[in-house]
Amino acid sequence: MDIKDLIIERRSIRKYKDEDVSTDLLFEITSLALNAPSASNMKAWQLVIITEKEKIEKIKRFSPGMGFIPPALIVIGIDKKKAAEKAGEIASKEFIYYDAAIVSYNISLLALEYLLGSCIMASFNRQAVAKFVNFSEEVCPVLMVSIGYPSVEPTKRITKDRSESIFLQNYESR
Repeated sequence: MDIKDLIIERRSIRKYKDEDVSTDLLFEITSLALNAPSASNMKAWQLVIITEKEKIEKIKRFSPGMGFIPPALIVIGIDKKKAAEKAGEIASKEFIYYDAAIVSYNISLLALEYLLGSCIMASFNRQAVAKFVNFSEEVCPVLMVSIGYPSVEPTKRITKDRSESIFLQNYESR
C-alpha cells in the first residue's frame, strides 16, 4: 500500500480476532514509529508493549475508552523531565501531547501496513496505567494504541466535502 491508500483505509478498530500479534512485529512497528518528528527534537517517548491478556484486562478496568480486550496494547508515555530539559516548561503542558499523537498515528499506519487494526485511546486513568506499566514519576502515559487482527472489515469512510473544512487564505464561516 502506498501512503495515500494507508491514510484512506485507516480506521479505528475495536473488534479483534483472538489471535496473537508477534512481539517481533510489534517491536518493528514501534521502532519505525519513533522516526516521527518531535517538538524541539525532544524525543522523550517511552513505549511499553503489552501482550499479556491479564495485564490488558487490568488496564481495561481503568480505561472507559477501551470497551474491548485487544491482543496487544502499546502505552505511549512521555518523560516530562527530559521534555522540559529539551523544550522548556511548555513541553510538559503542551508538546508532549503532540509528540504522543504523532507517534500513535505512525503506529496506526504501520499496523495497517501489516494488515493489523488499531485504535488510539486517550480515555484512561493515567495514574493507574502508569502503575501497571511501571513508569517512573517523570513518565506520563499520554495515549494508548490497541493492535490486533480485525475481526470485521471496517466500513468505508465517507469523506466530508472539503469546502466545509479547507479554506484558502482566510476562514469563512458557513
